[in-house]
Amino acid sequence: MAKLNVERNEAVRRHPVLLVLSILTIVLVFTVYTLYPVARDFYSAWRDSYYLESEYKALLERNEKIRQLVDDLRTPEGIIDKAREEFGWVLQDEKAVNITGLNLTEGSKGLPASIEPGTVQVEEIWWMLILDFIFGVEDKVPANQNPDYIIPGL
Repeated sequence: MAKLNVERNEAVRRHPVLLVLSILTIVLVFTVYTLYPVARDFYSAWRDSYYLESEYKALLERNEKIRQLVDDLRTPEGIIDKAREEFGWVLQDEKAVNITGLNLTEGSKGLPASIEPGTVQVEEIWWMLILDFIFGVEDKVPANQNPDYIIPGL
């Protein structure tokens, strides 16, 4: 019996690295198996937040442009300029002149374009592409929860 115990101890002593590696492998596989769904959900939520934050910044810029337009229209000069631009009106003792051949940009014609969910270009980080592949993320834009909230023309 003592000889059997000695043989077992020698077998363990001969391959301690193999035993440690096998235990570490089992622990690693178990950890990945249990944490992968949590990490996938966390990454998906972070990515959606990143895209929504970009849309929010674009909306803030648009709102600031609209606020500037409203502030301009609150002054008499702003009202006169808008009447000239939209209706071609002139003040008394002024002469109207039509100029053709100018290319006006979309921003100079009125309100800034509305921002639709998922239309904002987001700078993708290189490691996001890798994590998208690891976690199997296909859609780059968060799903629109309520499509009826957009006001046409704004």
